[in-house]
Amino acid sequence: MRILIVFVFLYSGLVLCEQKDLYKKASELIDQKNYEQAYVVLNQLTAKNSKDVKAYELIARMYKDMGGTENVKIAEAYYYRIFKEDQSNTKIEMELGACAYLLGHREKARMIFDDVKETDPKIKKLNYYLGALAFDKGHAAVAREYLKKEIALYGGDAVTLFMLGATYEYNSDGKRIRDASGIEESIKYYKEAIKLDPEAVNALMNLSIDYSLKKDQDKAIQTAEKILKIKGSDNVKYVVYYNLACFYSLKKDTKNAIDNLKKAMTAGFDDLKHMKEDKDLDNIRDTKEYKELIRSN
Repeated sequence: MRILIVFVFLYSGLVLCEQKDLYKKASELIDQKNYEQAYVVLNQLTAKNSKDVKAYELIARMYKDMGGTENVKIAEAYYYRIFKEDQSNTKIEMELGACAYLLGHREKARMIFDDVKETDPKIKKLNYYLGALAFDKGHAAVAREYLKKEIALYGGDAVTLFMLGATYEYNSDGKRIRDASGIEESIKYYKEAIKLDPEAVNALMNLSIDYSLKKDQDKAIQTAEKILKIKGSDNVKYVVYYNLACFYSLKKDTKNAIDNLKKAMTAGFDDLKHMKEDKDLDNIRDTKEYKELIRSN
């Protein structure tokens, strides 16, 4: 009998170790954005236990990380499933608030975050989202306070630093500022964000524009071109090419300005009204190539 008991304990220990290894493996695969393999591992866990809450949490995290409306909705459904079983789980409530924010349900997100704030005012990412909500409302100074509090508590990550930079770059009505001190602050935080994540597309995009506003078109061009080398940046290439056309135009490099404008239109840029009114393109406006481009579109 004693031998059997020892065997049972050993077997249980091996099962638990195997589960821990699978959780760790799935988490690492999600971090690496290897979602296909992560899905396989998570299926192994849920096949063994259809009510594996820890596996559900990893599945939700995976879909949220994948982004896109449908994926975030799936993540939200899993988080609700977990929260239904444990409504004292503040971490999961935070994730529900994050999903609501990502889905554009700002008031719903605000209500969830206010509830979280009552329970755990120092939970990670709370001040980031409160800052993001304030910024959405045009309250840049309030947003800065929240974002700096988040950085003070947990150190800056690329997303928080980008958002903080943006609060210096835009004024209360959402228009880009042209104040020198504000641009210097935004550049500082964008560079910090890029240092942590060299593929932070939003930070690279805004940083390139800030360099252009400072009349440093060479740095603007170098920064924008980095985006074109990032895997998965295809959906913003038309913006990058258009911006490059502007930077080259401001530099009075007609050939490269026209070439990039053509690339922008090929990649999907179709806002001719904006293009016709954009003063950054004034230096190429009277060229034969620009006029032909307008006529052909």
